[in-house]
Amino acid sequence: MLESIQKLAPWVSGLPTVPKLAVTAIWLLLSFLFLYLVWVPSRKDVEKSAEVQQAYDRMVRVLRRITRLPNGQTLVDGRPIDAREEGYYAKYAAIADYVAQHPRDIKGTYEEGLGPRR
Repeated sequence: MLESIQKLAPWVSGLPTVPKLAVTAIWLLLSFLFLYLVWVPSRKDVEKSAEVQQAYDRMVRVLRRITRLPNGQTLVDGRPIDAREEGYYAKYAAIADYVAQHPRDIKGTYEEGLGPRR
């Protein structure tokens, strides 16, 4: 490919000014198109993919085991946890609360920073 460009350069340099401008414009348009395709993010709704739906359903299923009482105590499988484990379960209880208040809001869960990658 590099050899082709090297052979093309003398041919383009021998052209009159107007065709040189046309070749340059085409080259720039192709370059900008390539950069656009590489750098602009796609508008695909990732949350509608089957893999994300399955992962979200699995997360909801696991989080149903964690509940928080009005007095602030956290329960796992209906049993209270030790005070020393409260810090560990606090973020998961917050995620469970958010998911319970916003069912099927996959995008919102991750935008709030509550998803499992945290």
